[in-house]
This record gives sequence, structure tokens and C-alpha cells, in this order.
Amino acid sequence: MQSEAAAGVERFLQELKKRYSKDQLRQFDEAATKQAIILPILASLGWSTWDVEEVFPEYTVRKGKVDYALKLNGKPKVFLEVKKIGEDLERHQEQLLRYAFAEGIPLAILTNGVSWWFYLPQLPVNWEQRKFYTIDLYNQASQSVAARFEEFLGKQSVLTGRAVKRAQEVYDSQQRQRSIQQTLPEAWRKVVQEPDPRLVELLSEVTEKLCGYRPDHTTVEKFLQDLILPKPSPGGKTNQQSQDSQSSRRRRVAPVTKTSLVPLTQVAVLPYGTKVRSFSFQGQTYTVRSWKEFLVRLCELIAQQHRSEFYRVLDIRGRERPYFGDFSELTRPAQIEGTAIFVETNWGMKGVRKVAQKVLETFGYNPERDVKVAVRMPAKGMT
Repeated sequence: MQSEAAAGVERFLQELKKRYSKDQLRQFDEAATKQAIILPILASLGWSTWDVEEVFPEYTVRKGKVDYALKLNGKPKVFLEVKKIGEDLERHQEQLLRYAFAEGIPLAILTNGVSWWFYLPQLPVNWEQRKFYTIDLYNQASQSVAARFEEFLGKQSVLTGRAVKRAQEVYDSQQRQRSIQQTLPEAWRKVVQEPDPRLVELLSEVTEKLCGYRPDHTTVEKFLQDLILPKPSPGGKTNQQSQDSQSSRRRRVAPVTKTSLVPLTQVAVLPYGTKVRSFSFQGQTYTVRSWKEFLVRLCELIAQQHRSEFYRVLDIRGRERPYFGDFSELTRPAQIEGTAIFVETNWGMKGVRKVAQKVLETFGYNPERDVKVAVRMPAKGMT
């Protein structure tokens, strides 16, 4: 059941979106952002915004100031730094986190009114890695946003320590997921290098069901190892090269392919099984190994050229799911280097083309002219 604080935030967000478009909010300066967005949200979350013993403005910290210190029982518990709508938050996070770390503050928030970045300042990692959650008022459902605000910033959550505990749980969950994603390739290599007898037996059984002949365990183990460990054959060629030579004589097993350079817009009509090898963006060529890597690399290049406004990709959404967002919002997220934004990579070739084209168009590029993709396509008539 939704708490009173969360319900209050949701009502405010619904009214805010009715009254102002995101473009209208971009005309607000920092003071207007605080008055129109920050203070109403804090009030909805139970903070007495008129009481400097709870919401202290321009809080002095050593050689600087923080826009708000949220205090309980006379001690600051949360630092909140506010920038105007559209401001690039990345340039300000290190200063905020230095202040919070030095003062022993367990939670810190950096916001431009629309984007809210939540941090655990005391973590023993670099500044960027201390961020555990991101909220975007206009690109996430109001009910979900309100629930997260109540969890991490609600007065009662902060008072009881539940906010920090929940923040740590979210951070730990993200770390586990990242660790799993990084370790899976090594785990796979270990599996094929040192095959488990159960896997060998399973492959033997399935092979027998499909062709009527049962391979011995040595054959199965060698097959698994050759998946990632090509070894020289007596003729000097690796197993993979020998297999390629055999395959060239057995076209039905591995069809001949050809390389072509095509505009991004033509990817939609390429045949199934087409592989990407590289792409050119504004005359510069980049080598990639997969469609996923192509999408991430292209986004990184655009982010480098549009750092202060790259947040606009958060406006790019599908009918059923977001294309960009926070780690926890996406099915298979990949972080765009140099930003705190993740891109969904759970796409096939045509899905990648669609997302990439929308990103290019958002920042004024011509997908037909500015991006060419080098692909290897199955020969005609081959599957």
C-alpha cells in the first residue's frame, strides 16, 4: 500500500507535468527550480521546509556551501545540491561528494530538478561509483518515482535509518549483477576447458538423439575446448582454420559471406545473420565485434560531443520499455562511458538500428549520411 508521503509526491508530480513541459522547465534558473520543484517534493516527503532545524539552506562546509542540509536531532543527515534545469550534473558531483565525505554524511543527492542522482558518499570507491540510483521525473512513471523518493529521501526513512539501509541494498544488488556479467565469460571458458562430466554426458545424449550415433567423451570434450581454444593442427593451421577450410568445401554447413558497407538506415533490410565488423562516424572508423558493441560505442561518441545535453536520450522511449535510463530499469543495461546513463542492449540487429537512428536524429545527425556500417552478410541463397 502506498504511503502518505509517496502519495503526496505522486500528486505533486502529476500536477507538475500538467503545468510545465520539460522545455518550459529549462527556462527556470536555480532559484526557480528550488521553489517550483525541490521544496514541494521535500514538503511532500514530510520535511518542514520552513524550519531551518530540518531544511537548512546554504549550509556551510569548510571552504564551500551545500544548497540544503536535511537535519534531524540537530545533525545533518542528507546533503542536497541543486542546479538549474538542463545543467550537466556530472561536473558537480565530485565537489558535493567531497563535502559529504568530509562531513560524514551518509546520503547525498545532486539534482537539476528533473534528474536526481543519489549517492552513498562514504563508500570506498571512486566518485562515479558511489551513485546508486537515478530518478528522472519526466521519463519514469510518477508512482514508481514517488516510491523511490519515499525510500531514499522520506523524512521517516532518513530518521529510522531505513533510507541508508535500502540504498546499500540497491548498491549491493547492482554490484552483484555487474560482477556476474563480468565473470560469466570467464566461467564459460572454465566450463569448456575443464568440462563437467554432467555436461559431457548431456551433449552425448542429445547428439545421439539427433543423429543416432553417440560420441565418446573425448570427442565431446575436444569439441567444447575448440569452441574457444583453437589449437595448431599438424599442418600448422589452428583447428579453427582447418574447420574453416573444411567448411569452404561444405557450403551447407557454413555459407560463404561477403563484406559490404551500408548506411545505417539500410540495416533494417539486411538478411538475418548479418554480422557487424566496423562502422564509420563522421569520417572516423571504429572496429566492433557485435551489434551491441556498435550501439554502445556510437552512444559514447555522441555523448563526448554533446556532454552537457546528452541527458536528452532519456526522452527516447519505446511503447513498452525505455531505451535509456538507470541500471535497474533495463533488461540488459550497458553503461555509456563518461556518463551515468545506461542503454538497453537486449536487441537484435534491427532493434539496434532503430535505437541508434533515434539517437542520431535527437542530436541532429543524418543517419543516412553520418554513419556507415561494415557488415558481413550471408551469400544469396545461403542460410
